[in-house]
Amino acid sequence: MSSLFELLERILAEEGDAVEIEVPEENFNLLMLRTLQEKAKKEKKKLVLKPTGSRSKNLIQTLTEGEEGEVVEVKAKKKARKINFGALRKLAFVPLILVGFLILFGGGAYWALYYLPRAEVILTLNPIPFVKEISVSADIAAEEIDAEKGIIPGTLHTATEEGEKTADATGTATVGEKASGTVTFENCTDTSKTFSAGTELKVEGTDLKYKVDSDVNVPEKVGPTCGTKGSSITATSIGTDYNKGEGTNFDFISGLNEPSYDAYVISGQSVSGGSSEEVTIVAAGDQSNLLEDLKKDLVKEGKKTIIGEGGLDEVIVERAIKSEVTKKTFSHAVGEQTDKLTLNLTMKFTIITYSGASMQDLISQTISTLIPEGYTLFPGETSVEPLDPKLSKNKLSFQAKVSSDVVPEIDTEKIKNDLTGRNPASAQEYLSSLGEVNAYEIKIWPNLPESFQRVPRNTDRITITLKTEEL
Repeated sequence: MSSLFELLERILAEEGDAVEIEVPEENFNLLMLRTLQEKAKKEKKKLVLKPTGSRSKNLIQTLTEGEEGEVVEVKAKKKARKINFGALRKLAFVPLILVGFLILFGGGAYWALYYLPRAEVILTLNPIPFVKEISVSADIAAEEIDAEKGIIPGTLHTATEEGEKTADATGTATVGEKASGTVTFENCTDTSKTFSAGTELKVEGTDLKYKVDSDVNVPEKVGPTCGTKGSSITATSIGTDYNKGEGTNFDFISGLNEPSYDAYVISGQSVSGGSSEEVTIVAAGDQSNLLEDLKKDLVKEGKKTIIGEGGLDEVIVERAIKSEVTKKTFSHAVGEQTDKLTLNLTMKFTIITYSGASMQDLISQTISTLIPEGYTLFPGETSVEPLDPKLSKNKLSFQAKVSSDVVPEIDTEKIKNDLTGRNPASAQEYLSSLGEVNAYEIKIWPNLPESFQRVPRNTDRITITLKTEEL
């Protein structure tokens, strides 16, 4: 038995000027006939009603009496007849109001059921793995793809980043002052003696060395008294050990004969001022480590800047980004005393990018001859890995490792058109007949009882998603 909605669909689907409807004997009433009549009027089609029994015949007869001057063709033994509505006007007034309401309600329900639904179809295809390497150059001078040469248009991007970073100094050194003072030089010979500047002495019995600050001339002895003269000396190293007082005797390192010559500290003289302490200084590794750390930070920022400037479809090969230091300034040199070392650094970053769409076009043109007839690359799962990228002034060159799936060609628009208006069972039967489809799934909204569900007649309300079966 046909439902009201199936009969309405038949009126809508009829391509001719007239549509023939068999009126069911059961579960059908005059209001439903009125709904069919109004739909036929709206579609400007002649409605031919064919009774299937006595009850449906009476319903059709009552309908033909429903409006003054209107004729509905009845396909039965009796001819269609005209009935004047004037005599029954009063009796039919109330039912007609109800009929009109139900017609509007039925028409709205029909529109909602047949024009609001949407369908989602998921088709699973059997993939064939495909891997191929091709030579690619992203050239900033190129305006279009050259598949023969493997050239795609490229875009030059540059970025400048500045940064400052401080780290602890880790070197150590001992610093201080050298001891200095006046000592007495003695000459016990018959001739005067000059001790030149730089003459070396050491404290008797030690390795503590000193040097004479300037030339000193010591007179010869007079009688039994040796000649003497005071002069200044300075320790060769820093430290308090070099501070010496009265009674300290020195030996000449330069090999002067003793006891003819001597040097010592007498009362009122001293060698003092020597000091030492351990301090923190800048080690060579401090500068190099700080430079590497700050470079890593700026490289990250430079990549962020370049990526932020790129479009949604722009591909950036991060390994190929060229970085160069354009300015660096350390707060302290190696060996300088400080607890902290600060570096100010400026870097420039350069890269040539390309669009993902251009790469896909190049792949399609380059390897299309390798794909079997009736098959195509599955774009949703094509990956490109740039191998050994090299950046020059105008080009980014690399080997592109293309990994994809080859799948059967699917005409999604034809499938949409073939599915329109089908009920779930018919739609599933059709989808199961598609030989190139390994599996399918169809969802129809709203989720009504199956007898009321239909695939939308509007193909814009049907979406088809292709996916591949995991191997």
